[in-house]
Amino acid sequence: MPDALEKLMRVYAQRGFADWKNAGNRLRTAAQQCLANAIVESDWQIDQVIAGRHKGFIPMPHHGYNKKLDWCFFWPRIVENELRSLILFVLVNGKRRRCIAFRFESDADGAHGYTHVQLTLGWSKVAKLPHVLPWLPVSYPAFPVPAQDWLELFLAMATAVHGRYGGIDDLILDLVETGLAGEHVPRINDALERRLVKLGEEAGP
Repeated sequence: MPDALEKLMRVYAQRGFADWKNAGNRLRTAAQQCLANAIVESDWQIDQVIAGRHKGFIPMPHHGYNKKLDWCFFWPRIVENELRSLILFVLVNGKRRRCIAFRFESDADGAHGYTHVQLTLGWSKVAKLPHVLPWLPVSYPAFPVPAQDWLELFLAMATAVHGRYGGIDDLILDLVETGLAGEHVPRINDALERRLVKLGEEAGP
């Protein structure tokens, strides 16, 4: 994993875990049931997940979506020391066990041939998310994502959760030192603008 991504992911995860500690007991219990007891329980486990030595979902910061969704979690899926996908789990309504999951992948050489996000039921045939509806399509549609590398793909996932203005831009500035924030906020804006330009070109006059 690139150093810049690992550094950003670690401080982002630490903020999310700190927020998660303040969640109510009912919400925490519901999330644990929906994620089959796969939520990280310590800073040490966070480090292990990011290093690819532990499987688990990391709570995302409760910023920007706190009135629309109960909580969001992510897992950087690392196989043989290589980041393969970012799995986003959304607990829409913990009381009703309503949840959904997405998989972000940089797949230039894979079946899709482009960086994308799609629905997912889990991360393997045996590791399923028990409360995600089993009939959801997990191969197509696969929506293109305007990300040029894993760092931009991580930022795209975070932007999808927190929103842009007053969301991910404020959160990034709050999380990291000025030098690093100055690098990431323009990359968010550039990625979104590239997509808007491309959509306009495809639409034609």
